[in-house]
Amino acid sequence: MKTPREGNSRFLLFLYRCLAVVFLVLALIYLGGTAWALFGRKESGEPKARTSGEDRVFTGIGRLRLSTGDPQPATVVVSVAFLYVPEDRAFSEELASRVGNFRSLTAGYFKSLGAAELKLKDEERIKAELLEKYNSILRLGKISGLYFNDFLIIE
Repeated sequence: MKTPREGNSRFLLFLYRCLAVVFLVLALIYLGGTAWALFGRKESGEPKARTSGEDRVFTGIGRLRLSTGDPQPATVVVSVAFLYVPEDRAFSEELASRVGNFRSLTAGYFKSLGAAELKLKDEERIKAELLEKYNSILRLGKISGLYFNDFLIIE
């Protein structure tokens, strides 16, 4: 007949072995994951080449209804968009933080012109002038081109 001590010691030995196996399995998973993270990925340290498939359209400025600088101001409805690469996190964050600046630059630009002057200007020239203003406040990258989703002059 077994004494109560022998029963307890066998149970404790079984429990110890189970815990040792669990610990070894967890250690192998941890080491395997670390090795995969360090050596398993096939990425170079060079940035990826930009392709048009990776670009996204930034429309955070939204649709703006602005006044011209005329004595009887006309209303300009404009929606500005441009391409950016979302993988460039720093530049993406800068764009998001500059939305207010983009809106005020756009409002100031159209406020400085009259409706007649706007009608005489080519849309491409307006885009180029706005692009120059936008890029002047950006530090981490540059916008290559602007697009107007909407551009209306309402008198």
